[in-house]
Amino acid sequence: MGRSSRPFRTILGVLLIGAFAGIRPAAARGTDGSWEAGAYYFITHPDQESKIQDVNGGGLRVGWYRKATQEFELDYDSGSKIDSIRLPGVTFDVSKLSALYVRNYQPKGHDNLSPILLFGLGQISINNGTKTSDEFLLRAGGGFKYFFSPHVAARFDASIFSWYGDGDTVPLTRLYAFDTNVGISILFGGKK
Repeated sequence: MGRSSRPFRTILGVLLIGAFAGIRPAAARGTDGSWEAGAYYFITHPDQESKIQDVNGGGLRVGWYRKATQEFELDYDSGSKIDSIRLPGVTFDVSKLSALYVRNYQPKGHDNLSPILLFGLGQISINNGTKTSDEFLLRAGGGFKYFFSPHVAARFDASIFSWYGDGDTVPLTRLYAFDTNVGISILFGGKK
């Protein structure tokens, strides 16, 4: 694309910014008994001891609001063909399943922004092509949801999780990783 597309991109950018600037606060968040479903892109940065390079992939989440501030959530994500740091030719497939408690905050004057804290546990599966390791993990983090409409939100969260290696696919030691997720969430059901 050359110079001729520059005005088109500028006009499109101005229209999008104007459209989002004109949005009234959504006055939306989960309510008692509502559900949230979404998809996200993630990047996980394991510590060097794990022998695994950064993991990129996609994931799905579903959550149920016990109350407007308390959500129980299941997350599943997966990344494949991740290179080893120390072993040439070895690749890893990594997936995580997490059960999380998500605390949603509702700051006054910011109806379309909802900060969150999350805590939970789950399982991390690491396959090096010859063996699979399924290990228990602990996870904690935080982030925010930004509501564009009463039922649609962008979500960003980051967390740290830890697990013990099995000694075969990854070293037999406590391992840590930093995880970032960017995605979209859709709310449905619950009280009006």
